[in-house]
Amino acid sequence: MLTLDEAVRARHSVRNFSNKPVDAAMLRKILDAGRLAPSAKNRQPWRFTVATDAQREAAADLLAAQAGKERAARSTANESVTMDRMLEATKRIKAA
Repeated sequence: MLTLDEAVRARHSVRNFSNKPVDAAMLRKILDAGRLAPSAKNRQPWRFTVATDAQREAAADLLAAQAGKERAARSTANESVTMDRMLEATKRIKAA
């Protein structure tokens, strides 16, 4: 098992992804690791989304729309466009 120092020094960022599906058991391990990660004042503000195949593009649109909604809360001029995108993406997820 790695020591903390070894783990910190060995970590790296990956920005080159493949289209190979991730095994369900591995997804559970990844989600558990994220769920158990420490947070400030133990608030645990985690939100996880796992989308496969047909749902992936619609889920990505929904997440992008949600991020836009949070930005739009600061500038309400874009809010109606963002809500339209969220509703459209939600319909596509349900249809998949």
